[in-house]
Amino acid sequence: MASVPAHRGESLVQDIQAGRAPLPRGFDSARDFWVFLRLAGLSHPSLPANHVARLLGLDRASTEVLLSRYAHDFGIPAPRSLVLEQIGQEHVDDLLGLFRRDPPVVGQTLARLTGLTPGAADDLLKRHLAPDEYRQLPGLEMAVSLARLRELLTVAPTLPLEQMALLLSASWQAVSRAIGQSLPQYQKLLPRHIGEQQIARLQEILARPGEPPSPEAIMQYAKISSTQLQHVGPHVDPGFVIRARGPLSEHA
Repeated sequence: MASVPAHRGESLVQDIQAGRAPLPRGFDSARDFWVFLRLAGLSHPSLPANHVARLLGLDRASTEVLLSRYAHDFGIPAPRSLVLEQIGQEHVDDLLGLFRRDPPVVGQTLARLTGLTPGAADDLLKRHLAPDEYRQLPGLEMAVSLARLRELLTVAPTLPLEQMALLLSASWQAVSRAIGQSLPQYQKLLPRHIGEQQIARLQEILARPGEPPSPEAIMQYAKISSTQLQHVGPHVDPGFVIRARGPLSEHA
């Protein structure tokens, strides 16, 4: 970051680094906030909120609030377009720093943030990355934050893929791929898909009047696992929880 702030956003980041201003909620470091302000400062066109959210590892709603609060007054504009002769080590360091974030900034967004053409950005990456790193580029366009994903995977009971995807502003396919490639130790925690026949049998047994069946009886009848029951049971028949545990007033 520049030592002499040239913009209100850069001044705010330096105040945060110096302890003169608090780090806004949702960010792990002043550098993360600095990258957010750079993303927020892109214009003509602006980045979609969902795209910014994915690069921050946040949900879209929270990101829209952050954008409404900071983008207009503190968004850091993109640098002027650079020609080859102007590219120095500081530009290379910035490019590599953005690429090696979690998740990586790649493609058109990386080029716009650094003031480079997409071709120049790609040439610099090819020159400065290890061959294995460079070959990963095509699969990084929709990458998710692995640190945030790891946090979500430790929530008990385990969140459904769709909910994790919503919280990371990504598709469930991207989340599933990230788990398989980078966090395979968590794969066994994810619930398997529940078929329509299983849902129908689950609805049937949960809706039966009288004494609520035990979890073991429910799982055996519907042919589902305990993890699947934790995920879908209350959604299939919310009244079952009340019949099984009593109304909330009894637990006050």
